[in-house]
Amino acid sequence: WEIGDWVDPGTKEIQYTVDEVMAMGEECTAYSHMDLDWQDFVVSFEGHADEMDPYHTIEYSESTENWAYDYGSEVDTYFMTSRSYDLELEAGYYVMNWDTYSGRLHSLDFDVYGKEQTEYYFVQTMYALQMNGEEFRDEFRKQISVAEDEGYVFYDTEGYEIYISYFDGVNDEESSYYISITKPFYE
Repeated sequence: WEIGDWVDPGTKEIQYTVDEVMAMGEECTAYSHMDLDWQDFVVSFEGHADEMDPYHTIEYSESTENWAYDYGSEVDTYFMTSRSYDLELEAGYYVMNWDTYSGRLHSLDFDVYGKEQTEYYFVQTMYALQMNGEEFRDEFRKQISVAEDEGYVFYDTEGYEIYISYFDGVNDEESSYYISITKPFYE
């Protein structure tokens, strides 16, 4: 699907450049925002990356998508810059998304092969969110088991919403786990 595929006919879609977003001087309205700047997260995350051998890389790509939908009576803005890490040895990928204007994180998403690597990235992510990652390990193990049985699970912990999706390996491929960490939109 493409951005805007789900928008009602008659809704005006507006694209913005980074300069236009910065000139507006405000965060987007359609994504939730964590209380952590992406640059602070990166310093911590990449600091832990050295511990993630052989499943880490500090190589990444960045992209920006900034748009709004004008419904006539209301305008929803979506300002998002993303940094995507392609993990070594085809271990998966890791993406952080933040508000183009403020730099506050929107979400952290990763898809990793193997349960052990997935758990490790989750714990390191919680450390990078400036929390004690080890405190979340037991609950994560319980929830990942639910995802393995049900295909997915949502749960809340310490002000974050966690989504886990499980994909069973095919033909000797290792299973993969997609994880998304966000702040609930309405708290």
